[in-house]
Amino acid sequence: MTVAVSGARRTPVRVAAVQPPSFAGAEEHRNAAQACAFIDEAADAGASYVVFPEGYPGPYSGPMENDAIERVRERARARGVWVSAGRLERGALPDTYHITHVLIDDAGEVRARYRRVQPNHPVFNAYLMGGRHHVLPGDELMTVDAPFGRIGLLICSELFVPELSRILMLRGADLIVAPGGGVHGPTRTRLQETWRAVARARAAENLVYVVVNQNLFGGSRQGRTCIASPESMLAQRRGFRAGLLLPSRAVARPPPRAVRRAGATAGGRLRVPLRAPWARHLARRIREDQGGSEWPLSRRIGSNSPPATGSRASSPTAST
Repeated sequence: MTVAVSGARRTPVRVAAVQPPSFAGAEEHRNAAQACAFIDEAADAGASYVVFPEGYPGPYSGPMENDAIERVRERARARGVWVSAGRLERGALPDTYHITHVLIDDAGEVRARYRRVQPNHPVFNAYLMGGRHHVLPGDELMTVDAPFGRIGLLICSELFVPELSRILMLRGADLIVAPGGGVHGPTRTRLQETWRAVARARAAENLVYVVVNQNLFGGSRQGRTCIASPESMLAQRRGFRAGLLLPSRAVARPPPRAVRRAGATAGGRLRVPLRAPWARHLARRIREDQGGSEWPLSRRIGSNSPPATGSRASSPTAST
């Protein structure tokens, strides 16, 4: 789904990615006031889009009925900034939930509620939920048009699934925002570096900007907030202390979409003709396997006929 802003004019944007100390359980109510303070700090520094981590300010592990998102909406409207916030929402079945990325515009309106489509992980069923509840998957990927470009919404480890970012890029995303909850387990130190590497990979392979961040739970050594461009890491927070990550400059122009239109892989579509019959046959099979529309290969691929049996061109070593 793409939510459009009628007549929106694309302007440079400064994104503030927040790495907050996160409170859980009986103290979760503290997150809302802290989130509002971060919005003020980011707006004072010139940010027009503020990104909070997965499930922040909540509700996430405490009671489902609190006003955290409403308070963030009010502050977004007062300061004229866009905000990505996180929470859990109740599912249709008893003791089930959705992990939700709430996108709020500069008028304080909720523009999208993206429900994580790949939520299942032992940490959610055993660690976070105490084994009693289940996190349900969403069923729709979302992009939203903002004055500064089209935002693609993901959550946490969905960034590790390259197909999801690819679909968002094919739907015109300029910026992919994937707030994270945290990297857990004995390998988390190594996974932290993988987290940043994946952010850079998604940015480079799709020619988009990527924003990722994480919560700080107690004394956990997490965080690793970063903002990646197609060419480099625009900004990264190396320490584990709470605070804002705000690049010193606005997102560069030209926007990724213009670069994609100008390149050999314009719009994510194959533009270089596949001349060998074996390659055309492979392209046809890919299209059939993906339902004919998920891989929008260019018609310049040529004939969809399979290679003739025993022909020289049927060998993968044939000249292309």
